[in-house]
Amino acid sequence: MSERKRPKRPAGDYPVGYGKPPAEHQFKKGQPRPPRKPKPKAPAPSFEAYLAAELTEPMRIVENGVEQYVPKGKALAKASIKGAIQQKDPRRLKGFLPPPSGPEDFDFSDIDLAIVARFMAQVLKRQALPGSDDGDSVNGEGGPDTGDGHEEGAQ
Repeated sequence: MSERKRPKRPAGDYPVGYGKPPAEHQFKKGQPRPPRKPKPKAPAPSFEAYLAAELTEPMRIVENGVEQYVPKGKALAKASIKGAIQQKDPRRLKGFLPPPSGPEDFDFSDIDLAIVARFMAQVLKRQALPGSDDGDSVNGEGGPDTGDGHEEGAQ
């Protein structure tokens, strides 16, 4: 049995279609195929991302005889608060509460400082006067001080 070899056809002498590219787009003999581009690697998730994902997953709890599904973060917060109350130890909540902010930087205007100075002068004068222990009077006349420097009846 002799096999017959088909005669070679010129490169462009066949139907173009799926799996049969035109001659100008075919690989040339002796040239390697184009290299494949590596897929970009996704960055590994951080510990915070894993923790956030875990705390959002639902969890079954029974509270007061009622079964409910809540996120694990909420269940953890409930258990921590309950334990802190039962043991009377608020330090158990230290890791859950935000850190205390530092002292606030107040920017007082000159008007604010003048009001505070006038109030302090009134307080010191009241403490210096003998027999003024009743505390009902703020400006010594029975009525509240309006802060405008005028007496109630004066105009």
